[in-house]
Amino acid sequence: MLFSEKKLTRSLDFLINKMGCQGGAIVKCPFVLFRSLERTIIPRCSVIQVLLKKGLINKDWRLASVILATEKCFLKRFVTKYHNISPQLFSVYQQKVGPFKPCSAKISMTEQP
Repeated sequence: MLFSEKKLTRSLDFLINKMGCQGGAIVKCPFVLFRSLERTIIPRCSVIQVLLKKGLINKDWRLASVILATEKCFLKRFVTKYHNISPQLFSVYQQKVGPFKPCSAKISMTEQP
């Protein structure tokens, strides 16, 4: 088995309950569940949360484009692009700035055709 039931449950819980992702987005791209929750999913989702709270991106980002992107591509699209506006993004990505705190609004990370 590639991952345990516990890992699967924790990843699904985080994506659905803390990030507000729709289950359909995960079903359309189940490969996101292969990524490490602590090393990839939480740091990247933390950056997305900051960008959403600051109104720098809209709610319609595809889950796969955030989680499955290479690190270089993710950093370019979501961290360095907004560094001048939000300098703490790299620290958020490295999880140096507090634990993940979901924003009050649910995020609709839907898969687009």
